[in-house]
Amino acid sequence: MSREINKILNSKTHYETLGVAPNCDTDTLRKVYRNLTKNYHPDKCKNGLEVFKKIKKAFECLSKPELRKEYDESLLRSKQIQQNHRSLQKKTIHQNVSKGKIFEKVHNQNGFFHHQFGFFYDDKGKKGNQSQSSNLKLSLQIIPIVLIVILIYFYLNSKTNGYEELVSLSPQDKFWIKRNTNKREVVYYVSNDFKKDITKNKHLTLDLIENYVEITYENHLKKICSKKLNNLIKVKKSANKKISVEDINNTKSLIDECRKLKAFENKIR
Repeated sequence: MSREINKILNSKTHYETLGVAPNCDTDTLRKVYRNLTKNYHPDKCKNGLEVFKKIKKAFECLSKPELRKEYDESLLRSKQIQQNHRSLQKKTIHQNVSKGKIFEKVHNQNGFFHHQFGFFYDDKGKKGNQSQSSNLKLSLQIIPIVLIVILIYFYLNSKTNGYEELVSLSPQDKFWIKRNTNKREVVYYVSNDFKKDITKNKHLTLDLIENYVEITYENHLKKICSKKLNNLIKVKKSANKKISVEDINNTKSLIDECRKLKAFENKIR
């Protein structure tokens, strides 16, 4: 039973919570919901209050067509954000490969330097006889090339492609213009060039960026809430105090991030 409880508590979507497919009908939802509430009712199942609440919340959302449609759209947007992140990572890898080719070309003495500077080698790759003056001349010719390569490297590293380069959840030197997401009114900050950056990138839209903001905000609250909650629970456990589900809920109400997270989750998905 504990394994099933953990599976429900760790589920990421309402469909996973109820154990149903995304295309299931309403009758199937009701049948599954009745079985789950019967098995995990707090009166019958120890520590089942949190599970019962999560099951009820999932059913209330999916059993209403309008809420379910909106929830499915939010899942789709989240999937698109993850796909965009993967494409950005692939693009970064491609850039790094290009950088590697540049350095390879510079260090390939038999090819690059041989043709550009007359740096002669015999068939075995050993350096031929050259005067000190020609070596000095060659060194002076190499230095500008190396500097150019270094500049190209830092330029490629400075190019930004991620959402985190366009928005911030807190005001900073670059991000000082305050905005709110249209859906859940999450506060975020952008730069003066925000609209220009969106226009330049064909793969970016305001909806995708604001969905990224809301997901990042929610994950941030979950992380801080969980960390502070665990710290308070450890303090109580060290004092040999028994901790009930009610104690956990009361403790959550004392943590600012947990209160914000609850208010955020209560908003329409």
